[in-house]
Amino acid sequence: MALLPGRHRITVEHPGYFPWDKAIEARGELIALEVKLQKIPE
Repeated sequence: MALLPGRHRITVEHPGYFPWDKAIEARGELIALEVKLQKIPE
């Protein structure tokens, strides 16, 4: 995903899992994010 430089909030959601949320600072370079979603207990 291409982002303009500046602060951004990234949220990843999937049914049955807690959302993952992180604030990042984009600077015009590639940023790798590792996202591990945690399952909501039943």
